[in-house]
Amino acid sequence: MTETTPRSSLASTVALAGRLVAEADPGVQAELRRLDPGREDNWQSGAFYRLMAVLEPERTLGASGERAWAALLSGMARIEHVPDGPKPGALLAGQGFSELRFARLLEADESQLHVQLRSAVHYLSSKGTSRMDWLPLAQLMLDRRGHDRTRRNLARDYYRASVSAEER
Repeated sequence: MTETTPRSSLASTVALAGRLVAEADPGVQAELRRLDPGREDNWQSGAFYRLMAVLEPERTLGASGERAWAALLSGMARIEHVPDGPKPGALLAGQGFSELRFARLLEADESQLHVQLRSAVHYLSSKGTSRMDWLPLAQLMLDRRGHDRTRRNLARDYYRASVSAEER
């Protein structure tokens, strides 16, 4: 996905990715969970490249695109993608993800975004989150054109959920 990729196309690609990961055998899912987008040596992952051949068959994404997809697919192997499911911002707030850590996720530049995403996904997974809508995080990772809008939407979801939790 690049700057010219329409939002609906990204949504359908994320839905396909979620379906492929969910339907993959346990060995493939384990291989995807082990992906560390920050390491150069895990690009030897056959599971990753097989999925990318289906998701982006005619594209060469470059290192940053592959890093983004590795982070997303690794996360989807931990937390199932459910289109129109719970939003990541609201889930993070509801599970007590600190405002400081959330700010780091939103402020991360392209070189650190995969690290912050991985941290947030590990946090949610450790709190028992098993399903969410991955589209907002895919937009954050892949859609440079709507980057600021995506960050604002994630922040709105997070703070709405934070305020609701404080009022209880």
